Amino acid sequence: MRILMVLFYAATPTPVYPQLAKKLRSLGHEVWLGTPNVAGDMTWHDGSKAVGVQRNPWNVPEKIAAIPLLGRTIRWLRDATFLLRIRRFIASACADVVQLDPPYRCTWLLTLFQPRRTLFVFDLHQVTGLRGGVRTLKYLVGIKATARFFFDHACFMSESAAHRVLGPRWERWATVHPVGVDSRFLRYQWRNGCAPRVGAVRFIYVGALSRYRKLEHLLKAAYLLSQRTKDFTLTLVGPDDTNGYHHRLIQEMSLEDRVAIKPPIPYGDVPDLLATADVALAYVPPLADWKLQPTLKVLEYRAIGIPIIASDNAPNREVVESNLNGLLVEDSEQDLAAAMERFVADRKFLEACCDRARAMRRGKTWTEVASSYENAFYSKIRAPRRRFV
Repeated sequence: MRILMVLFYAATPTPVYPQLAKKLRSLGHEVWLGTPNVAGDMTWHDGSKAVGVQRNPWNVPEKIAAIPLLGRTIRWLRDATFLLRIRRFIASACADVVQLDPPYRCTWLLTLFQPRRTLFVFDLHQVTGLRGGVRTLKYLVGIKATARFFFDHACFMSESAAHRVLGPRWERWATVHPVGVDSRFLRYQWRNGCAPRVGAVRFIYVGALSRYRKLEHLLKAAYLLSQRTKDFTLTLVGPDDTNGYHHRLIQEMSLEDRVAIKPPIPYGDVPDLLATADVALAYVPPLADWKLQPTLKVLEYRAIGIPIIASDNAPNREVVESNLNGLLVEDSEQDLAAAMERFVADRKFLEACCDRARAMRRGKTWTEVASSYENAFYSKIRAPRRRFV
């Protein structure tokens, strides 16, 4: 079976689709993975070589983009042109399945005038844009219509997300598939035990450094903690798309000796990186995006067995058991600082939490997740229902 997986995320995407593609290939499928490169061109790879490229859309001049109706129209034409280039490539690939991970405007264009035998899957593992108000309503209406009328099937990471988008009868159009973790996290062999920590307690955050994630709360918490103790460090590791915003905050707060920002590392090196820390941070802002589904990082923290400080929301409560393998905190710098201080001040608690985190390791592997996709619809949905053409 030839499966095309399209990821409109970023030049440094989450490892969900790369890992899923790798495991589906191991199950005997031919998988072409399309991701944007640093120039924004859509590039396709079959696991060993590049098999196609679609040129990045043109840039809209800022002066034109600022004109409300004209700018919106030109942006729509730009995105539509890009998608139609991708649509032509998909049509020429003779794929059995096309699986798309949003967000991107007008993704329904990809399904138009495509061969009837090709199954189009709308993958909503990252339900973004649910921030409230009219924009959220427009977003929900748009993706609901796209999932129900243009694509043959939809996938979600949780039932709550499927219900939010498709309503109480979501099972008519979708299935739920949890995000997996690399088996290296589950198999990781810790070289050191959970002996009492001597010296600074090392906190770590792994993930994209974007304004949307509101990571300034972590820095402000570190500042509050630094007023009470210097016996800690905080390291943030990930791609930075803020033009140095967090670096400037660190300098303004005089945290250079406590807080460091490091560039992203290869995904396979993340377990070794986490092993250099004592406590991992899984903070997310109180937005609907993260109230429906857990982040990949908190699943990886649980799988490797490191104590966790996580935002207190429903998805995280299924991963972090407060006072056992970590602490759940409210969305305030004061609560974050208090949780960090507890690990710094109470080394017996840190040691006990470390022991329990090691004992509570769990997670679904990408092989299990790939098999769930295969069993749920790759092998069962033979005749796609009618799409608009």
